[in-house]
Amino acid sequence: MHASQSSVGFTTALSRMVLMLRYGAESSEQREALRALVLSAQDSAVELEPSGGEMLGSGRTLPLRRESVEPLLERFAAHGVRKLVVRRGAMAGELADLARILAGEPEELADDDGVRMWNVQLVRGPEAEVGVGDEQSRAAIASLENGDEDAATAVATIEKLVQAASEAGRAESLVEPMLALDRCASARGSGERAALCAAALDEMSTPAIIRQFAQSLPLRSDRAPLLLVLKRSGDVGAHALIAHLMAAETLEERRAYFDSIVALRAGIPRLVDALGHPQWYIVRNAAALLGEMRVVEADEALVPLLVHPHARVREAAAAALSRLGTETARAALSELAGGALTDSRPRIAGVEDDTNVGPSARTLESEPDNDVRLGIIAALGRLATPAAVQRLIRVCTTSAGDTATTLRVAALEALAASRGGASVPVLREFTRDEHPEVRDAARRLIAGVAVQ
Repeated sequence: MHASQSSVGFTTALSRMVLMLRYGAESSEQREALRALVLSAQDSAVELEPSGGEMLGSGRTLPLRRESVEPLLERFAAHGVRKLVVRRGAMAGELADLARILAGEPEELADDDGVRMWNVQLVRGPEAEVGVGDEQSRAAIASLENGDEDAATAVATIEKLVQAASEAGRAESLVEPMLALDRCASARGSGERAALCAAALDEMSTPAIIRQFAQSLPLRSDRAPLLLVLKRSGDVGAHALIAHLMAAETLEERRAYFDSIVALRAGIPRLVDALGHPQWYIVRNAAALLGEMRVVEADEALVPLLVHPHARVREAAAAALSRLGTETARAALSELAGGALTDSRPRIAGVEDDTNVGPSARTLESEPDNDVRLGIIAALGRLATPAAVQRLIRVCTTSAGDTATTLRVAALEALAASRGGASVPVLREFTRDEHPEVRDAARRLIAGVAVQ
């Protein structure tokens, strides 16, 4: 699907969900709206910005009627949101949290443990930048880069400035000098000066200095130069980023550190260790990061989290395993969607069945959190293996009930998304289903895959 189409579908679904939450729609309607919102986030990333009474998607005006987008623009304004970024495959719990934030009143919102989104970024207020620092730093940097004095003297001066700033706790004053050292260390043909700068950076890459240096990441629009310094510092930089992530107090800060860890593929052993941490949100952070970085060797450590006591951890583990796609991950997700469901289900030609599932394969059916169940279904759709497809068909044929109908429709949509035209024979079976919502969804999806 084209990015602009995804933006239109996502904006429409989010606006509907927010309105339902604000005006107290029936719970069944809210579940249906959330299911549509989850589906709209599966195709591509979405970036929304309000501008002059219109909503922009990836910089382009979205072709939406004013009355359909106005409620969302009003909520963006109420919360001071200047940009919303949603990554492809955002989890159901995160999207539910996003809708609740926008539907609520700003003064009622506290950034507590209940709001921890990693695939969703809300950017509020004006963009900030970090200044160059004091006059002494500027002069030392100019001297180093222009060659106004002996390279060793210039480097020694900058080292002293950085050390003094660190000891005084002035993190903002050590950033630009260290960036200048990195630029000179990386410059071609600078010979002795480059070697001196590289040696100085190595010497200053202490836990205290690097952690102070990393504090500036959330305040920067261009973080690439800072990431080069953190990458040069190796494990020290990785540990600093993880420490800041775990201590971050705002969504913007957490997103900045999360993205930086992913970009550097930093601190993988420490993240794997964090999967056993007693605090649920640290476990969730680590699981989300390992999935985002495609750390396939973490699959066995992630599997036990599918039955973690906290719903957000279970959801993050399922999403991470779907991204890894290893044999272990596929087997765990297949079992997750298994259970004592009817075996009288239609099949897709050429797709193997896998019915050898043990007693532990009842997690999806017994999962108490509906957001997690929707997330698991979406993860199976992304996985798109033969076993995952058969598990989706099992969900489609589960027992009746209000919640079950929502999940059945979600499974049909995941099935169509993963198999395209090959899903039509199965979808046709559900056009005769006893539930109108299921019948309508099957017909709609058949029409959709026919024009792809």
